[in-house]
Parts: sequence; structure tokens; C-alpha cells
Amino acid sequence: MTTPRRPFWLLLLAPLGLAACGDGRAAGSADADEPLPAAVRAARRAAERGACISTELSAKATSDLAMLDTMAVLGPVRAYALAFQQHATLRATAFAYLDSAANYADNPADSARYAQTAERFVISAPGPGTLEANILAEYERRFATLRADLQHPCNWES
Repeated sequence: MTTPRRPFWLLLLAPLGLAACGDGRAAGSADADEPLPAAVRAARRAAERGACISTELSAKATSDLAMLDTMAVLGPVRAYALAFQQHATLRATAFAYLDSAANYADNPADSARYAQTAERFVISAPGPGTLEANILAEYERRFATLRADLQHPCNWES
């Protein structure tokens, strides 16, 4: 039996409570012009960056898979690319819900619902050396690499 593994991005869920409704203002509320506390701004920006990076990783994985398909590549290479693309798409979806909870929800109830939906994307801990473990490690490596690249557009301050 495998135990659920909560990826690092789920750590964003706690601050998202602050980001969208903890201060009594959702992202689109009437008093959104008032300055937000630094922790709330940071949580919102982290959610935005996570969604941006994960969307880019998903698009790249989809493009890579399409390239392999046009070259008629089969076997383990295509299986890995397909599994990576599916993983990246699921992670992009979860990050999109986190971003919606932090930055786009019209009210605290919507924010909470988006955050709860994101939390449903829990990845079971794969066995060491399995295809799933390799994909998870590769995804996290690519995500961390893009997140650390200050020249990447997802990390630019808006």
C-alpha cells in the first residue's frame, strides 16, 4: 500500500486561505485597491508563478509527445513521454486551481472551493525506481529549474 505524497505545491494551500479570503477580500473585491499584507501578496504571486511554470511544462510535454508521434517513435521512449505529459497536465490543472483560489475567486467561498479542488490532486508515493518515480522526480527538477531562473517570464515581477 502506498501512502499519499503531498507535493511541495500543496504547501501553498495554507497561505491561500490568507491570499483570497483571510483578509476578508477576494481578488476581485471592491476594496482590492487597498494594499494587501506582504504575506498575502507573496502567496498570490507564488500561486501565479506556479500556474505559469506548470502550464509551460505541460505545453512543452505535449509538444515533445507530438514530435515523437510525428517521428513514429514507439516503445519506452514514447511511454515515458506520454506518462510525463499526463503528469504535467494534471499538475498544471492543480496549479491553475490554486491560482484561481488566490487571484481570481470572486468571494471567499469560491476561493475555498478552488483550493479544495486543487487539494484533490494528491499524488501517491510511487515505488523507488519505477516509471512514476522517475517522472515525478523529473517534473520536480524541471519545475525547480524554471522557478530558479529569474530571467524566465514566469518569474518576472508584474
